[in-house]
Amino acid sequence: MKKLTLLLLLSGSGLFVLAQKAGKITSFGLGLQGGVSPNVATTQFVNFGMTARYSIHAGPGYAYIGTGFMASREGFDFQIPLRIGYKFIFSKKFFVSEEPGYYFFRDPDSYEGLTTNHGLSIATSVGVQFGIFDLGLQYDVIVNHNNFSTIGFILGWNF
Repeated sequence: MKKLTLLLLLSGSGLFVLAQKAGKITSFGLGLQGGVSPNVATTQFVNFGMTARYSIHAGPGYAYIGTGFMASREGFDFQIPLRIGYKFIFSKKFFVSEEPGYYFFRDPDSYEGLTTNHGLSIATSVGVQFGIFDLGLQYDVIVNHNNFSTIGFILGWNF
């Protein structure tokens, strides 16, 4: 419980980077995300994390690159995603984004959780912008020998 409380406090210090300021060519942001796994047989049933991204205006949206960390209910059995993506903005407030990427993560089922695994990922997000803030839903799939997915939220702040 102490680890979860500490994780939530640390995660609350930043917000997810999907929000964009009108007229800016580049931006940087921090974010908060979390979710649950619909495949309850996996060890990644509940997770929370923080993300950092660098974005550049491209067409009707933003291209971006980012990384961060996600920690699962097992404590600090963590995932480190490396992602690129595109956020398409329509109707001035609504967006959809697609993020292919690559994950590195520690396997909690291995001896003392010391084995590092990896896998390709794809995440799709939909949401709404409120000025420099975003609120959205995300479906993330990681393809490796376990093949697991997460349905979660995204909350962002851009500067």
